[in-house]
Amino acid sequence: MATLDDEASAVALLDQIVALPEEAPSHVLQHAMRTFMLDALLKPATVEPHHRAIWGRMTSWVFENPQAERAAVNNHIDREFQACAFTTMFCAAIEFRGVLCGAERGWANITQFEDIIATAIARFGTHETLFLGVVKLLQAGGIAFFPEPALGWLRTIALTRRSDQAFWGSNGDGMVEILRAAISNDPSLARSHGSAIMFIADVLVDNAVRGAGFLQQELSKRQS
Repeated sequence: MATLDDEASAVALLDQIVALPEEAPSHVLQHAMRTFMLDALLKPATVEPHHRAIWGRMTSWVFENPQAERAAVNNHIDREFQACAFTTMFCAAIEFRGVLCGAERGWANITQFEDIIATAIARFGTHETLFLGVVKLLQAGGIAFFPEPALGWLRTIALTRRSDQAFWGSNGDGMVEILRAAISNDPSLARSHGSAIMFIADVLVDNAVRGAGFLQQELSKRQS
């Protein structure tokens, strides 16, 4: 799809894919989206406007899919749709390597996709498996979104899953990793946004996330 010369041709092809019956679109798009992400968005120094528009159409299909609603309430989603969802956060689940983020720190084009990333985190950030995409993205190129809107995204996740020990049992360490990476990247966050970070840390402590106590101690030291 990245090789098509114009947006209209790519959109026409995409429309044919999403019109396929039942789960077929996910089977096709899990591969098409990953390839398009790499070849049209991540590799070029400049993202072509029509490629940005095509990515918007692709991700909109993911966000509007009924499985996205299931993901928002942490219900089971198909493996193929899960792959599409990870891709909206510039991540991919690689066999034997886990979830990797293709958007590296310093990727100059990431702010062009803030609206799509914000929607992806809102849709998928509270899903027990897909939260790993948030972890990987915000430690990589997505670190550019700190302090805001990233802390706002994380606070919303913490509020939504505030009393969900199963969720934090799987993802608490990942949330700690995100916050530590953000503070390491910009130590001034401990002072300028300490209350927001401490709120999230408190939720983690309440849910018995072991690393959260050390995060609180680190915040207190940097604020003193």
